[in-house]
Amino acid sequence: RDGNPCICIPTGGGKTIVIALMSRDCLGWGKRVLVATHSQELLLQGEKTLKRYGIDCGVYSAGLGRRDTEHEIVFCGIQSVYKQPHIFGRRDFVIVDECHRISDNENSMYAQFFRGLSELSPIRICGLTATPYRLGQGLICGEDNWLNKIVYEVGVAELIEKKFLCDISSKAGDGAIDTSQLKIRGNDFAEADQETAFMQNADRIVADVHARATITGRKSILIFCAGVAQAQDVRKRLLAMGEACGLVTADTPDTVRAEHIAAFRDQQLRWLVNVNVLTEGFDAPGVDCVALLRATVSPGLYYQMTGRGLRLSDTKDYCLLLDYGENVKRHGPLNQITPPRKSGGGLPPTKNCPECGEILPAHADICTDCGFAFEKLEQKTPWEKINSRAADDEVIAKPVKPQWEPVALMEVRKHTPREEGKLPTLKLSFYANRQKIGFPIAQQWLCVEHNGYARSKAEGVWNKLNPHDVCPTDSELAAVTLKKRLENGDIEPPTAILIKPDKANPKFMTILDYSWSDEHLPQEELDDDFGDKPFFTAKTDIVDDFYNLF
Repeated sequence: RDGNPCICIPTGGGKTIVIALMSRDCLGWGKRVLVATHSQELLLQGEKTLKRYGIDCGVYSAGLGRRDTEHEIVFCGIQSVYKQPHIFGRRDFVIVDECHRISDNENSMYAQFFRGLSELSPIRICGLTATPYRLGQGLICGEDNWLNKIVYEVGVAELIEKKFLCDISSKAGDGAIDTSQLKIRGNDFAEADQETAFMQNADRIVADVHARATITGRKSILIFCAGVAQAQDVRKRLLAMGEACGLVTADTPDTVRAEHIAAFRDQQLRWLVNVNVLTEGFDAPGVDCVALLRATVSPGLYYQMTGRGLRLSDTKDYCLLLDYGENVKRHGPLNQITPPRKSGGGLPPTKNCPECGEILPAHADICTDCGFAFEKLEQKTPWEKINSRAADDEVIAKPVKPQWEPVALMEVRKHTPREEGKLPTLKLSFYANRQKIGFPIAQQWLCVEHNGYARSKAEGVWNKLNPHDVCPTDSELAAVTLKKRLENGDIEPPTAILIKPDKANPKFMTILDYSWSDEHLPQEELDDDFGDKPFFTAKTDIVDDFYNLF
């Protein structure tokens, strides 16, 4: 298809292999390829993987002391090439690893690089990432962005269930800091503030990390710290406990950095402490414990840090996440992270129940888990921090299998949002009975008046429901057209829809597919003949009484 696609694969899910095989295919089609990224580790991983498949390629990176330009496939560090794209000559395809680093700023390194390449010849761009969003920017895909739409996405829970990724369990113990007291500067918590807060609790936190990792038999523990002073202090405490511990920061010499990382990968070092270094492009499958001794507002950074423990290894059966910065509470399970809004913003208003530790909305009067009443407590304690102990939140939400539900009626109408400035949509409501009694099974809003990915998705649904007409760009016209087709019998509403709970709000259903076949209807409903009576999927005494009215 046209446009520049984005592929979303979780950390440890095999992006490097996908890049290698895509490059090989392009080579077979006579295309010249560039693979751009920001990380030296990713460049070397890519080269190693291609050579494993018997494919020749080059590397251009000033940091690695290599400047290959003539190969048909070249892995290049964006920092080294963005000002001189012409050195590679004609290129047809550009693959960007960790493409969430592509900014919408027209003066960014990637923007300059893409513009320079396109001046030589037309290019197609494809991005791969585990987190297709940037803090302060939102989703990186859009009609006017360098990447236009997500064409493939696979979830963490699905890959864990299929044994492609390691299972992960989260715990938070004594010493977790009160992040409600931290200031936000730029797009994240102020480094100095959180570093101070963590160091004030260093005795309890380091002791707790060590105890939990030891009790559970962890062999390879990766620690993320907020600042260099904190990281040095953590390492000093672990060394005093008799533990072999390495330290990697932005100031660590390359040779020392390589030595510590190699020793950690080989499990000669049990502990490795780092500050903003090993969040991306770091491949150590043996990591069986990730300790977050820092807090972040960025869901992408939270995911990248936690994802270091997702890779499979014979040395572990699961990864333990130790969170001392309320990150799991703040962002939710890894497979249900909500992309940041373009305006950025602060933290979601939540509070902990002091009785059971349940995380609740700030406005809740009653705990939904234990029934604790907040009225008196609210007068004394602000919602920002009712309980200083972090909850043991689930880091992976258990996957729910989609299910087919029979449909008796599809209602079509134009929907006008209440919010000023938002475009109307075409609203579809699917009911289990012909009289629209009760709530719909599921509802769907088709953004026919939008552009980019939203419009493309709307067209896909429209073509399934009504292949006779081109999808209109006006919601009112779309509703009239669809209703007329239904009334004339030109099209039939689906007999069943495939649904599953919505990621953002499980109370609502997301529609995954439609069926006009009896194979997706329960057998007992095929055997019954309800005629014109309301159709219910579940029969109760109340429903039986309702039937008696007819």
